[in-house]
This record gives sequence, C-alpha cells and structure tokens, in this order.
Amino acid sequence: MRHRLVGWLLLTACSGGTEPGTDTRLVVLPAQDTLPAGSTVQLRAVLVDGGGDTTEIPSAIWSSGDPDAAPVSASGTVTGIQSSQVTIVALAGELRGTAEVRVERRFRASAVGAGAAGICALDLEGRIWCQGGWGAGTAFPAIDAGEIRTFLTPVHGDERYTAVGSNSFFACGLSTGGKVLCWGYQPLGDQLSAGVPTSIAPDLTFDTLSVQGWLGCGLVGSAAHCWGVPVTGIKPVDTGGIPLVKLEVQEGDACGLTAEDLTLCWDEFGSAYADNRTIVPPDGLPALKGIVSGRDFFCGRSADGLAWCWGSNESGQLGNGTTVNYPQGIQVAGSHVFSLLSAPVDGSGRRVCGIAEENELYCWGAGFGSVPAPVLY
Repeated sequence: MRHRLVGWLLLTACSGGTEPGTDTRLVVLPAQDTLPAGSTVQLRAVLVDGGGDTTEIPSAIWSSGDPDAAPVSASGTVTGIQSSQVTIVALAGELRGTAEVRVERRFRASAVGAGAAGICALDLEGRIWCQGGWGAGTAFPAIDAGEIRTFLTPVHGDERYTAVGSNSFFACGLSTGGKVLCWGYQPLGDQLSAGVPTSIAPDLTFDTLSVQGWLGCGLVGSAAHCWGVPVTGIKPVDTGGIPLVKLEVQEGDACGLTAEDLTLCWDEFGSAYADNRTIVPPDGLPALKGIVSGRDFFCGRSADGLAWCWGSNESGQLGNGTTVNYPQGIQVAGSHVFSLLSAPVDGSGRRVCGIAEENELYCWGAGFGSVPAPVLY
C-alpha cells in the first residue's frame, strides 16, 4: 500500500495533476549532522503521511547548496570537503525535503600568535594562515562566533615559515631562511605598511621571532633587534654585551633571557634594564609552565598539559564556560592536552588560543565562546 501511495504521489506531481496533500511531507534524515572533512554521511529521503507512517523514497533527486564544500551523490551520500554550513535538498515530484550539514575541516598548527588585532597560525607545512585576510591586503573584520570559517586563506606568497606572531598593528613570520617578513600597519614605523609579507631587514638572518603589543623583536645570533609602530626602522638593542638566548615581547617593552636565567628588558628606544618580573599562579593551582598573560588574566599548562586560567573573564577568556571572574583560578573546559598557549598581552583582545592533541588549534574568549572551540578553515 505504501509503495502504491508513493507512486501515486510522484505520478500526480510529475504530471501536473492533483497536488500532494498538505499532510504529506518529504523528510531528509538525519535532518542535521556535523561532518568532519574527508568523511561521508548517508542521507535518506522519507515520505511521511498524515498518519505518521513513513516510506523511504530511493528515487529522490539530490542536490547540494555548496557542492565545493559538500557534494552529494545521486544516492544521497554527502562528502565533506571544506568547512561550511551546507543545505542538502531532496526532491520527489513536487515534494521537497532538506537537511543541514556542517562540515568541519579543523586547522592543525605548529605555532600560533594570538595578537590583539587577530590570530595568525602556522600550519604543519610551514604556511601562515590569518583571520580576515591579513596578508592579503584586505580589511580585518570583526570575529563572528557563529562563523564557520575562522581562517580563510594562507597569507600571500609561497614562502615557508618556522614561527609566526601578531600584535595590535601587524603580523610577522620567520622564514625557513631566517628572514623576518611582516605585513599590516607600519611595522617599521613610517617606513613601511604592507598588505603582503615584506622583508623588514633583508641583510639580517634571524634565529627567533616574538611579536606582541606593538613591537616585534628577533635574535640575530645572541643580539636582539626590534621594530614597531612608534619606531622608525629596525633597532639593535644594547645589552652591554650580554648575550641572549630567548625573547619575549610584552605590551610596551620587550624582554630577553640570558643563559643564566637573567631577564633583561628594554623600551622602544632599545635601552635595556634588568628585570625580575615573574607571574606567580594563585595558591591551590598545580605547578604551571608556558604561562601567557592577557594583562588582567593569565593561563598556563600543568605537567599533564591541561590548561588553567585565572583573573578577569568578561569575554569567557578563562575557558570554563562562564563569564565569571576567577582570581583563584579554574581549569579550562574540555580536558584538552595543550602543548602551547598564546594570548594577546595588551588586554584588548581577550582570547586565548592553544595547540592540543593531533596539533589541532583551539581558541576561546572574545569571538570564540567561553569554552575551547576548534578553529576551522
């Protein structure tokens, strides 16, 4: 009886005769699904009559609202290609059913720079990807937490990089050949604004890179060189002959670490001074390493790789599912095991990003929600 009903409905629909009754509808199952890129899901077109009886329709005609992101076969098999929210349509005569498929292609990173203006990350092949067109010469848009595409495209060019950083004004990458390329607003003061990666010091070969606040700095051997919006050109730092092994740019100043764990910091004019600044986690938290500072909030990793944060939380930057401040600290939700954390130091970008299991990149806080969300592209 059900097969005769289906046949009658399709015949009348195709022949332009009596329309199917309003109590008969075509349903696609499952109606919603989340599909990892590279995998498939089988959809079914089902006729539901007024009595609630269902009959599968094997002859439905399938189409995808975005075949580049999620094509669908003649039999209703959807394949995830790239991140997008795609409507899949099934037609049977004049009957129409739809399903919403969310394809998630997760970004896998080897490094990330979560600057105040935006996020840039280094993929496993050495390419840099940035939000909103950084490196492509386009304006940087506001982040939409519901947007499926967090990262759009790699930055311009075929260069491969080993490090990346971004701040309030510009982003930079350290190439495999030791060149620092920057793009954005005046990384060399009034000498350069570039929409695409541009070498800031062609005659220098850098070993490290750190970008935050409004500065960028790099080590050439054991000597630091810095650049930034208020500085014209690139300036060497006078440490009085003391060699440095590591750099960390702060909000306004930058600091270097010696082999003896002495911290030297310097201002935008390159004048160095000794500094003993340390971040002490609240009592009751496990011993933490890799602590990052967002001015009024902090996050670090325990020995097992779990993330813990403390401080202000108005944008969910503590990652525990709330916007309640936790001065005594709280574990970040999800129990992800992180190998690296990054946060904007100047406090205007209240978010944190981290690289977790299988090199997957997660972010939380402003624009991403109050728990770690996988970054898609």
